[in-house]
Amino acid sequence: MNYIKYNKNNKEVLLPIVVNFAALRKFQTQTKVQYNDIEAIIADLDLLENMFWYSLESGAKASGEQLKINREECEDVLNECFGDFIKIFMEDVVKIFTPAQSPAPEVAKKK
Repeated sequence: MNYIKYNKNNKEVLLPIVVNFAALRKFQTQTKVQYNDIEAIIADLDLLENMFWYSLESGAKASGEQLKINREECEDVLNECFGDFIKIFMEDVVKIFTPAQSPAPEVAKKK
């Protein structure tokens, strides 16, 4: 779990954020852009803002917290922490597409 620091009304707010299956699925369903088209997402700021929102929703759910901002505040948050989100996005995407380090247990064959 990562957190984005946001200064809301002169008070620091920590926003839990995670790019995971749920965020990617919501993003793909709403935008009709394939979740694995990383270049398109990074190149289009509207798409990136959508991904940010769905990642905040997933982070809030995973942490058991309520969302601390509304959808309209995403631009304001990204004005402060755009680079932080890009870093989190890229790191989480790499984790999603990287197989587990330990090999999967072998499946027993029936004789």
